[in-house]
Amino acid sequence: MVDDIKKQAYQHWLDKERKPVMCLGQGYHKNQLYYGSTIENPNREVLDCVVTSNRDIYVDETKFGKSDNKTSINHIREDFGLNYRFRFFEEVLDFTWSRASIKKYLMKNYEVDIKQIFEKLVDINSKFMVYENPTTHKFIALDIMKTFWYQLFPANGRTFFNADKDSGKTNQLMIYKAFSFNPTASPDFSGASIYRIIESTCATILFDDFDELPDKQKSAVIRHIRVNYKKFKTLRADGGRSFKPQAYNSFSHLIFNNVLGLGNDFITLSRVITIKLLQSPDARELQFNADSKEWQPLRDDLYCMGLQYFKEVMDNYHKIKVPELKTRNLEIFKPILAIAKIISDDLYDEVLQWYIQLKKDESIRDVSEDWEYLMLKQLWELFKDDDKTRKITSSQITKLVSDVLNYDDLSGKEKNRKIRNLGINLGKKLSGYVIFKKTRIDGYPNYEINRDGLKRIIKKQGFEDDIIKEQNNKKVPKKVFEENYEQDVDWDGLQ
Repeated sequence: MVDDIKKQAYQHWLDKERKPVMCLGQGYHKNQLYYGSTIENPNREVLDCVVTSNRDIYVDETKFGKSDNKTSINHIREDFGLNYRFRFFEEVLDFTWSRASIKKYLMKNYEVDIKQIFEKLVDINSKFMVYENPTTHKFIALDIMKTFWYQLFPANGRTFFNADKDSGKTNQLMIYKAFSFNPTASPDFSGASIYRIIESTCATILFDDFDELPDKQKSAVIRHIRVNYKKFKTLRADGGRSFKPQAYNSFSHLIFNNVLGLGNDFITLSRVITIKLLQSPDARELQFNADSKEWQPLRDDLYCMGLQYFKEVMDNYHKIKVPELKTRNLEIFKPILAIAKIISDDLYDEVLQWYIQLKKDESIRDVSEDWEYLMLKQLWELFKDDDKTRKITSSQITKLVSDVLNYDDLSGKEKNRKIRNLGINLGKKLSGYVIFKKTRIDGYPNYEINRDGLKRIIKKQGFEDDIIKEQNNKKVPKKVFEENYEQDVDWDGLQ
């Protein structure tokens, strides 16, 4: 039994609330926005520091607890009250805020003009990149600026450039690299390292040629995009003998590009803003050099802008109402609108209409190789005039779709590989339709399908206009089912 003295002591300990673990790189604390950086003392020791929107600086003089000087103080923790776990991993960043600019910001009340910074970014992007719609350049400028405030928002859509070959996708990524908040571009991120880098530095993560990443790494990035577009923690075991679970603050901005697109990965696509980057006869031959020293003044001004204008951005975010956008579209684009509103009402209206049109264009699916669409279309042709529940095998369904895709024109291993991959994917889709009962006959999956259930699935998947309302009276030939399969299908009316 606990005695009264200890009980009183424990109650006193409870007076102090837990402090949330924060990121050192960027955050909102004590009604201030702050950025992490480093400073060098007279002994040439590099020390972590944070610079705040109140033009204060707090330094960890203890070298993250490794200093031999017992009088050293971690002012970040003790005076600013920030609870954090990782030192500032400056060495993993491609660029950061220069110390000369930090000094000017702290000592001279240096101020910048957000409109001028925006216009400079638009001019640079327009010089090196070609887009059919010039408003895309303005979105990209706002997207770069957003990286300096992203911790103020509850959600942050990622930016994906689905690019043709030789369209300038690497050039575009290099522009992000030159001007984004704490950028880091590497093809070698591991799942464990990316989480620590983000919590330490709040880095803007850049991936060029996403198609070329190893499958394991690609899966880890996709998982990060899906989950950490919001302020969800990432849980991982520490990898040591104890396998103690660790929770990482992995909320970040991420920009990536590829040629092949993301296919039918609608979950990931719903969390990104997708920009089509097409090969153009007017494509710029200029190569953007992110390492050029000429970009450092604008880069420095972006950091100053972030701390100077954060209150206006935060106020706009909470004040603006956007009835034109709903749910996730609003969630991932509202930060862009909050920034645009500071610059001008006309810019706000322009980028809003640009985004609305972008989403309309995305809703027009290219279904020529959409396996799920083709499967549902072929099944509807079978069942639209049939009110009975019938069994159909996964092999028969695969044959239906492979014929439409002309896989029979292929030969040998390529044909077998594509049909096998098609069958696996269609099987997963069919198993996910819980409305259809699945059984096994002689070890092979069979599905009990009926017209009403099929119609509900087609509507749910958004294919109603393309399939059900389309007046197509063609019948699926009977031989599709009889050739190469053990069981015949003899349905009334099937010709």
